Amino acid sequence: MTNPNLGPLIPVILWPGSGSTPIGRTPFQLFDDDDIFVEDAPKVAKWICSSLGHPIMAVELTDEIIYGQFEQSIVEFSAQVNEFNMREQMMSLQGTPSNVSITQQLIRGSPLPYIVEVSQVYGTEIGVGGPTDFKKGYIEMISGQQDYDLSALWSAVSESGNHIEVRRIWHDRSPAMNRFFDPFAGGAGQGIGLQNLMGEFGWGSYSVASQYLLMPIYETLLRVQAIELNDMIRRSNYGFEIKNNKLRLFPIPGTEDAATRMWFEYVVTQEKFATMIGAPGGAPNSGGVISDYSNAPYDVMMYTNINDVGKRWIWKYTLALCKIVLGGIRSKYDTVPIPNSELRLDGLTMRQEGIAEIEMLMQQLRESLEQAGKSAQMEKAKNNEMSAQQILRFVPNIIYIG
Repeated sequence: MTNPNLGPLIPVILWPGSGSTPIGRTPFQLFDDDDIFVEDAPKVAKWICSSLGHPIMAVELTDEIIYGQFEQSIVEFSAQVNEFNMREQMMSLQGTPSNVSITQQLIRGSPLPYIVEVSQVYGTEIGVGGPTDFKKGYIEMISGQQDYDLSALWSAVSESGNHIEVRRIWHDRSPAMNRFFDPFAGGAGQGIGLQNLMGEFGWGSYSVASQYLLMPIYETLLRVQAIELNDMIRRSNYGFEIKNNKLRLFPIPGTEDAATRMWFEYVVTQEKFATMIGAPGGAPNSGGVISDYSNAPYDVMMYTNINDVGKRWIWKYTLALCKIVLGGIRSKYDTVPIPNSELRLDGLTMRQEGIAEIEMLMQQLRESLEQAGKSAQMEKAKNNEMSAQQILRFVPNIIYIG
C-alpha cells in the first residue's frame, strides 16, 4: 500500500502504554512460576518505555520483546554471580556431590581434603606414603661380579617386564652401634676406652659385672662417628651406583658374599602413573561429583531470591538491552517520509548507547563481586585492624597505682 504524499507505508508496532501478563511469553519461560517476576514484569516494561520517551515519543517495542530482555537480564546476572562463586569455591567444591544445587548457598567447605588427595602422589616420590605400593626384591650376589642388571634379573621375571624404579638398596656394613664394644671395630683398641677409664678412677679392682660408668651421650656419638669414619677411610666402604636399573656394587663381592641376597625396594612405574585418572589401568572417573565448571550445580537464580541491589542492576541491564533492540529496529528504516520532508531516526546512536551501558554495568558488577570476595574482604579486615590500632595509640592510658 502506498500514499502519494507519504510514500510506502511501513507497518510499525508501537508500545500500547501497558503490558499484559508475562506468563508463557518469554523465550525460556524460566520464571513463569515466580510470582514476583510476574508482578514486576509489566512494571519494568512500563518503566523502560517511559525511559525511552513514551508517551511523547513512539516506542517500537512490544511487551513480549521487553519480557524477553527482562528474562535475559536475570539469567546474565545469575551467570555472573555463579561464575564468580565457582572461581572462589572450586577447590572446596571439587569431589563433592554434583546432584545438590548450591545456588545462593553458603559454602563452608575447606580445600584441605582435595589438597591432601592431590599431594599423596608426592608421598610416593619421597617414600613416605602415597597410593603406590612399595615392593621388595633381591639379587644373588656372585663372587667377583660387580655389575647387575635389575631389569633382567628381577623386573623381567617378577614384574612381567614392567619398568621398575629402585628407591632403596640395602648394601651396607652392619650398623656402627652393633660394633660399639668390638675392640677391632674401628681399629686397635677402639672399644676398650671404658675399661681403661674405670682403672684410671681406681675402680678397676671391682667386678666389671657389677660396676658401670655412665658416659655422656656425646661420647657415644663420637665413638659411633669414629667407627663410621674408620670404615670410610681405612676400609673399602660399602656403596653402589645405579643408572637405568644397572647396579654396580662397591667393593666387588668376594667369596664370602657369594649366594648372599642383597635386597632392594622399588615401585612399578606403570602402577605409579596408573593412579592418575585416565591412565591405562588407572583410577576410574568419579561419577556424581563436581569436577570443574561444567558440572558445578549452580542454577539460574529465582528473581524472588535476588535482593534489591541485584534487581536494580537487572532493570538497568534490561533497559540497555531494549535500547540495543530498539536501535536495531530503527536502523532498519533510517528515515521516515513525512509531508514535504523526512524524519531521521536515532537507531545507530541508541544502539551504541545501549552497548556502552551494558559494558559499564558488567564492569560495575564484576568489580562489586571482586570486592566481596574472600581475598578482598580479608585485606579490608587487615586494614581495619591496622587503622584501629593506630587510633587506639592516641587514647590516653590510665596509670593505676594500687
